[in-house]
Amino acid sequence: MRYRTTVIGLVSLAGALLADQFFKLAVQTRLNQMTTETFVGPLRLGYYPNAGIGFGIQLPIWLIAGTVGLVVIGLAAWLLRAHHRIAPMVSWGVGLILIGAISNLFDRMMYGHVIDVFNFNDWSVFNIADVWIIVGVFVIVVGISSKRNATPSPKRMPSQDLPNN
Repeated sequence: MRYRTTVIGLVSLAGALLADQFFKLAVQTRLNQMTTETFVGPLRLGYYPNAGIGFGIQLPIWLIAGTVGLVVIGLAAWLLRAHHRIAPMVSWGVGLILIGAISNLFDRMMYGHVIDVFNFNDWSVFNIADVWIIVGVFVIVVGISSKRNATPSPKRMPSQDLPNN
């Protein structure tokens, strides 16, 4: 059963990575840097190359790629060693963070920048990989807090389940 769950998890995470890369490719081939389209409400779709990190902070590419690469390798190694000891939600959260980081790292290595595709009211520009990272953090927080708040159920004796005569 553990093997089947692991395979399903890996296939799902690979699908998340491919969804992000295919969506970026579709936007990149359909829209240029000067074109945007309204997607939903204040959310616009466009091609936004982002050479910086979060919030457009500029750092040398070697520093960004090296740091992200080390974090990805560290998280992946930890997850491979500890996945059987941690809550499944935490494993999923770490997996989503890894997929988001790997996808954005792939962009940096291929294009020299991350391809962002969503623009929310000119306030935030992001892509699907960024969404995976945010969702992964949320899933980890929920997984950890639900495990801490869980109270063990008292063990019942088989005689307690019998009706009293």
